[in-house]
This record gives sequence, C-alpha cells and structure tokens, in this order.
Amino acid sequence: MTKHIQNHQTPDAGVTFRAVTIGLILIPVNIYFIMANHLKYWSTLPTNISLIYNVVITVVMLAALNFLLQRVWPRLVMKQGELLIIYVMLSIASAIAGHDMMQTVVPTIPNGFWFATPENEWKEIFWRHLPSWLTSSNLSSLKYFYVGETTFYDQIYFNDWLRPIIWWALLLTILIWVMVCLDLLLRKQ
Repeated sequence: MTKHIQNHQTPDAGVTFRAVTIGLILIPVNIYFIMANHLKYWSTLPTNISLIYNVVITVVMLAALNFLLQRVWPRLVMKQGELLIIYVMLSIASAIAGHDMMQTVVPTIPNGFWFATPENEWKEIFWRHLPSWLTSSNLSSLKYFYVGETTFYDQIYFNDWLRPIIWWALLLTILIWVMVCLDLLLRKQ
C-alpha cells in the first residue's frame, strides 16, 4: 500500500499589497528612465526590444536586494510571485509609455496642423479627415508645444489639449482593457 503524501504548503501568492505597492512606486521611475533615455539623452529605446531592459535591470536589482535581505532580514524577502507581479506591472507601464505607444500618440494630436504648409497641401488634402476631438488645431497653442516659452498649465495650452488627451486616454484604456480580456480568455488554453 502506497502512502500519499500531500504538500500542505501554500503556493506563493503573487498579487500582494506589498508587490503592488512596490510596483506602483517603481512605475514612475521606470517611465522617467524611458522618457529621459529617448528625449533627453537621445539614447536607446528600451521598449523596442522584446525584453524591456529597464524592467529586467530593475527586477535584477530587486533580486539582489532580496539576496541581501535573506541574510539580514529574512521576513522581508519577496517571493517569486511578487517579483513576477512587479515585472509584469513595470513591463506593461513601460510598454504604454514607450516608443510605440505614447511617444507616437502625443505627436499625432498636433502634427497634421503644425506641419501643414502650402507646399505639402496638407490643409486641402486631409485636414477635413482629422477629427477635431482627437486633434489640436489651434496654431497659437501648437506654437507653445513646439517652440516652448510656456508651461502646459497655461490656460490657452491646457484648454486646447484637454479634449484630445481625454479622448486618446479613453481610446488607449479601451485598447488595453481589450488586451487584458483577450489574455484572460487565452490564459485558460
């Protein structure tokens, strides 16, 4: 007669308050790194490769911190599931803020109007096809976007950009929601 030995250990719960909190704290840092890398230093684009390297580096640093905590304060060591949740949170946030998402959407709002010249005839060719609720056509506020000289919170600038930003945010939220729903459907397979 064989004895069945059951393992009564609880599996590592990945979604913990601590993991989500650490992920939420690290998201702005990672997004700043992406933006600074692209816009300030004109360096590599971390979101253009499959393993977003700023996220991998962050998780490796957390694993190193885990190694140190194991020796000093073992109760604070993050479990594998927690590190995985942080990795997923940072990857999704980095992909949204990265080169192929927000860094292309923001210029989409003003480019059709700002770069229209008599030579390229954009005004005649496609201005009528650009929805006003997704674009900004006020050339005086677009000047501030391209030339500078003011803050985003200046009234003329803010009012002109608020509507398209809200609509694009809604559109991107729906897009991400659909991707999450598809992930949940395919997860079972």
